[in-house]
Amino acid sequence: MSHFSSRAFLTACGVLVFSASLSAVPARSAPAPDSPALTVLKQAVTAQKAVTALSATLTMVSTGSAGDKNQTVSFAFQKGSGAKATIADKTGPLAQIISDGKTYTTYDLHTKQYRTQPLPTGQTAESVVLDQSQASLPQMMSHPEGLVANLGDAKVHPVLSTQTLGTTPVDVITVYVPFKPNDPKMVASLAIGHDDHLLRRLKETLTMVQKGKAKTFTHTETLSDLNLTPTLTAADFAFTPPAGATAAPPEAAEPSMYDPHLKAGAQPFALTAKDLSGKPLTLDQYKGKVVLMDFWATWCGPCIGEMPNVIASYKKYHAAGFDVVGISLDQDKSSLTTFIAQNKMPWRQVFDGKGWGSAVAQQYGVHSIPFGLLLNRDGTIAAVSVRGDDLPTAIQAALAKN
Repeated sequence: MSHFSSRAFLTACGVLVFSASLSAVPARSAPAPDSPALTVLKQAVTAQKAVTALSATLTMVSTGSAGDKNQTVSFAFQKGSGAKATIADKTGPLAQIISDGKTYTTYDLHTKQYRTQPLPTGQTAESVVLDQSQASLPQMMSHPEGLVANLGDAKVHPVLSTQTLGTTPVDVITVYVPFKPNDPKMVASLAIGHDDHLLRRLKETLTMVQKGKAKTFTHTETLSDLNLTPTLTAADFAFTPPAGATAAPPEAAEPSMYDPHLKAGAQPFALTAKDLSGKPLTLDQYKGKVVLMDFWATWCGPCIGEMPNVIASYKKYHAAGFDVVGISLDQDKSSLTTFIAQNKMPWRQVFDGKGWGSAVAQQYGVHSIPFGLLLNRDGTIAAVSVRGDDLPTAIQAALAKN
């Protein structure tokens, strides 16, 4: 997926919509930093990060649009060993994603074609598999740090309630997103286990006026059969082509999300740009430092979800020689500057207002954000597409080099 928009949550599978909804609207009364909703989300982040193995079934239902959608995603992972997921609808299995921790394979059961690729640098088996599951809730489980993005300085007022999901008591955080009068109205809610603090359900409702009539779209993802102690072995994460399956031809490969030249040990492209203040910015100005080139935008939900991790890394490692160069794919400068000020992001930002047509994004072949390129002190590439818990680890390794 190459475009993340916080308002297109019912049509963009895999977008971290709940995080996006927290950052997509004008400022209102913000909850206190120690608000009950924020406390529940922080507990969820801690609980999800502590999970070392899991199996579950996700039911995904969308209604109100042409061709209402009802799918299931069965997935399992064991950290350090591998992950797998099967996507199905009422006709049966549609696709499988499986990773042994070194490679990952996608298999289309309709075409009976599969493709095996190396696991991207800086990503784990579970993050790759869950991110490709075509559902938002597994992505949140894979990147739980995004759950608390911006809630401390929230632009909407979350409502916390206690309900029961089946027989499981859950804490439900509901966000009402009040766009302008003629804009769509969104309500997003996240159900979190009251006792184990694990994610259980995501529900979103969008109401918009079409040809003078109000139309409502809903999207619900519900987790069931949750098991934190599944019996999994290496065999569960090994892909064996079924009878009749063939490797996908090269021309059928998905387009690269960034220029293939960008590999660990290679030189990044020469950068000549201007920051928000109009001052020239080049990578030569950062020689001797470990630098994260962070491609992002304020309208990108996953970018907002990842930003607390970038901010925390900057605070922790800046004094040791770490810096960040933001490459913003925003078109609205005021939204960008407001977000930077609210989140206290002191590093320089490259901005030309061209969105996906950004000169630097085009130069680096970036088609998906967030995208992070970590550079060593000598200017060579240390890690590509690094994020989440892998970012501080990669920074530490780069700082340790002479």
